[in-house]
Amino acid sequence: MLYLKNGEWALCPHKVKYEQRGKVLEQYTHDKKWWIDFADKWDHTKIIEFTEITYTDEQLARLTEIQHIKEGFEYYAACYVLENKFPNELENEEERMDHHPLKSLQIQKENISQGQTITEAEIENMKQGQKQTDFELRLLALEVN
Repeated sequence: MLYLKNGEWALCPHKVKYEQRGKVLEQYTHDKKWWIDFADKWDHTKIIEFTEITYTDEQLARLTEIQHIKEGFEYYAACYVLENKFPNELENEEERMDHHPLKSLQIQKENISQGQTITEAEIENMKQGQKQTDFELRLLALEVN
C-alpha cells in the first residue's frame, strides 16, 4: 500500500481485484499497466476491476510523518498511516514489534497527548475552583442579608 515515488513514500492510488486460480484477491497498486500486462501474460490471472482509493486528511498527514522510515519497514509504516497503530499496538501478536523505527514518533505523540490531558485536567480544576468561588460568594451574600 506504500511505495517509493521519487525517493519518498506514497500511498497507492488504486486497488486491483483479480481472480487467480479460482480465488478472488485484492491488492493495492500504483501501476495498473503492470497488472494488465501480468493478466495478459498469465492465463491463471483475470482482472476483475480497479478501484480508486480515497484517503482521509488524517491518513495523508500521517504519511508525511513516516517519510524517514527505511525500506523493509513499510508494512509497519502503512499500519500507522492507515490505522493510526504503532507496531507495538497491532492486534496480531506475531506482527507486534516493541523496538521499531516509529518509536521516536510514538513517544512524541504520547508526550503531546499527555500534555493535552494535563491541560484538560488543569482547565477542569479551574472550572471547579470558579464554581466553588461562586458558591462561596452566594453564601456570603446570604449571611450578609
